[in-house]
Amino acid sequence: MHSVTGPKHAGQSSAEPTGAKPVQPTELDSREFGLIASDSPWAAREGVGAVTSFGYAYLLAAGVVGVTASSLGLVTSVPLTRTGLDPSRVARHVDASSWLALVVVAATAGVFAVAGAEIVERVLGGSYGSGVGSQIGRLVVAFAPYMVVSVALSVTFPLLFVAQRAARLPLVALAVLAAHVPIAFAGQAIAGLWGLAIALAVSTALALGCMLVLLDALRATVGDLLTATVVVGATAAASFALCAWLLGPAAAATLALVVYIGAVLVVRPPGLVRSWAYLRALR
Repeated sequence: MHSVTGPKHAGQSSAEPTGAKPVQPTELDSREFGLIASDSPWAAREGVGAVTSFGYAYLLAAGVVGVTASSLGLVTSVPLTRTGLDPSRVARHVDASSWLALVVVAATAGVFAVAGAEIVERVLGGSYGSGVGSQIGRLVVAFAPYMVVSVALSVTFPLLFVAQRAARLPLVALAVLAAHVPIAFAGQAIAGLWGLAIALAVSTALALGCMLVLLDALRATVGDLLTATVVVGATAAASFALCAWLLGPAAAATLALVVYIGAVLVVRPPGLVRSWAYLRALR
């Protein structure tokens, strides 16, 4: 299995591969590709306040990804400049780094599914109560697929700089933006703002796929990433659905979060255990 990093020459420091530039990408989300900006005209078709609701939900979703995966991706990519990369190492790194962030994503989606209206009203004020708060809360849930894909993308992005494969990123951005326009149009026509959120997830998945192809790691990465998503998503869905059936929104969200965290700690999914061991060993 060939390495995706350049060869090292005699006398060269092992701190980074030949010709490699320091890994300096900032937080990467769909704004880097212009996707969210292109969604505003479609969101405006949904009526007064739709763009604002869509924007608030997106900012929260992007914030969760930024606090978890983007920061983790930058920190954990640095040791790889010394050890080098091959497709199997890329897959292991992306999957391991994504597990922890996906746990947070699932918790966020669950909390907003159960008590989104109450949270939005408390944070943004009384003018965002009732229907508006419920809409934003539901949109945060609709952004869950986007958050899942964006987690993996944020972890993958720095690896392109480590592997010296970042030269084609502008072409990837242009291709994804061109593809996103008809996808967003179809999404909004079929399902309104929910459709736009799903369209954003689809286009972000295209960007992720292109990046993994550049790293020769698409097939090696996708299987374990899907497994992590299903395991974490099912655990969160069961926890929050049960508590929502028994209690009111605020109490249900609080209890469900405790139940969810407890379930993760007790069950200890093998993928999460391997992820934690990998990240601890990474120096």
